[in-house]
Amino acid sequence: MNAPAIDHSLSVARDAANPLPERVAALEALARRADPELLPGLRALWERERPAGRPGKNFDPAADERIVDLHLVRAIAACGDTSLLPEIASLVARGAPARGEQDDERRHAAAVIRAIGRPDPVGRLVSLAARGDPREVANAVRTLQLLALPAPASGGPVPAFAELSAPVSFTIHRLREEVETIARLSGGRIAVSSGAAAQIAAQDYDRGEVRREGTTLATVLERELDLLDLAYAVGPEGVEICTFAEAAVRWQRWWSTHASALPGASSRDGATT
Repeated sequence: MNAPAIDHSLSVARDAANPLPERVAALEALARRADPELLPGLRALWERERPAGRPGKNFDPAADERIVDLHLVRAIAACGDTSLLPEIASLVARGAPARGEQDDERRHAAAVIRAIGRPDPVGRLVSLAARGDPREVANAVRTLQLLALPAPASGGPVPAFAELSAPVSFTIHRLREEVETIARLSGGRIAVSSGAAAQIAAQDYDRGEVRREGTTLATVLERELDLLDLAYAVGPEGVEICTFAEAAVRWQRWWSTHASALPGASSRDGATT
């Protein structure tokens, strides 16, 4: 990548009028160079004026800028400056509801953290999950679940229990009915935590008619439960449906036992508040 190409990539990433995928791709190309000489241009991009604008039905300019900033932090780190790594948790904390997989801030954050390959951003997400603000907790837990971490405290692959791998069909109309049906059909493999039961009772709503034909309960847990603002934790004998706040407590315990074994860990790495 020569100087004109570098300038072009920086320009593409800066211009909010460009499609988000193009801006992200430009920053990924700069990250692959891992050249300290790129740092002045990248730091100038970090200091840019972010466009203001109200979100629309399928557009959120502030969310797009946060996604750009996530990939910018990665590019700056790849070029040798890791001082902005704490910003990842701050960006995750402000994340808005996903508009789609391509624009999901949590997925972008997870991709950036995996690419950086250091444990400290993970620790800061664990600390973020402990703060108690419902949106911050949900954003942090959802991002942690996307990191494919070893023995995750919540989320992750559902074990191949026979009861959860067999095809099932059911129709429901309300949130509470759906969760109760999932638990009933599991033959005792799926439990509902006290927190989840209380949340469902307080927030029960009409789901319309939801038909599930020939799917597995494992698939429902892995692909659908998040849409109901619930998490799940895998145990040796089954799965517990839980709230994001309950999952956050599990992540605190997970960090205390797994942090030192993560790639790149040192005695100085840890969750920070």
